[in-house]
Amino acid sequence: MKPLRFVVIGSGYRSLYYARVAKALPDRFELSAILCRSQRKAALIKNQYGFKTSFSLRECMGSNPDFAVIAVKPDALFSVLKVWALLGIPLLIETPAGNTLEDMNEIWKLHERGSRIMTAEQYFLSAPHAAAIRLVESGKLGMLQTLTLSCAHNYHGASLIRRYLQIPTDEPFSILGNAFYYETEQTDSRYGLIKDGSLADDVRKCAMFSFLSGKSALYDFSTLQYRTRIRGMHRMLRGRQGELMDEKVRYVDANHETHDLRLRTVRGEAGGVESILLGDETLYTNPFPESGLTVDETAVAEMMEGMRDLIDTGRELYPLKDALQDAYTGQLIEDAISHPGHIVQSAPQIWNH
Repeated sequence: MKPLRFVVIGSGYRSLYYARVAKALPDRFELSAILCRSQRKAALIKNQYGFKTSFSLRECMGSNPDFAVIAVKPDALFSVLKVWALLGIPLLIETPAGNTLEDMNEIWKLHERGSRIMTAEQYFLSAPHAAAIRLVESGKLGMLQTLTLSCAHNYHGASLIRRYLQIPTDEPFSILGNAFYYETEQTDSRYGLIKDGSLADDVRKCAMFSFLSGKSALYDFSTLQYRTRIRGMHRMLRGRQGELMDEKVRYVDANHETHDLRLRTVRGEAGGVESILLGDETLYTNPFPESGLTVDETAVAEMMEGMRDLIDTGRELYPLKDALQDAYTGQLIEDAISHPGHIVQSAPQIWNH
């Protein structure tokens, strides 16, 4: 299997994920360069991390990449994406898939004209969520009813809500939202632990979804939740025959016998997730067990591997219409939260047809 050659457009925190994946899986991926804004930034990343860098757009385009990763700020996404899409290069773009509804519509039109674009929405591939989604697909919980999700923000949360409840992208819904403001002691950050007792503003955003099918979801997430030692990630999914509550699974089988089990994570010698089991049933298997990648990096690697299918067969691991619906839903979440007491109703979009 020939490694996929790619370039990364953008030199922020997220761009380094793709570089680390390429370094860990050299038989699958070859990083031509990370395209930086300046020679100074290119030199800084190269010296600090040892990754290949460039500050020349022409040089990156001339490296004949199999695909390009667009990892720039959301407000610059469409302008950068359009340049590379018109070159005919398959694209893996960072979330969200469009910063405005106008951009989303234009991205869909590029797709309809033949541009190959996939969004790096990796949460549904992340080990804990992938295992839970497999549980849902097994039918053990029966007809799905309600979900409370406190695991991911905005469009990521929207993606997981659809996956957990098996909601089609064209199903209408309404949202009622609110925000609550607190102070919370800081314990962790992107740059390390915090032990000085400092407080930070913590905004908890809540949004209640009502879907046309009768299913419902409560989105609940705070600004500090990704990086804190005192706020956990939670999920509660209920169906007619059972429920998933964090790692706890309860259900009744076809013989009307009840079961009370836990999802069990199996880790390798280095501490990485190898698999997730429910009893004797394997719900998740790490596709890159010896790579040393983290859970998040493994999910990103799966998205990158998905580009191989997109290039060879046109199959989308995460369909663009799903990504656009997630981004659109994220905007509706913020709209509902900004107008407490006002019900926000979804509307059909061009990718729903």
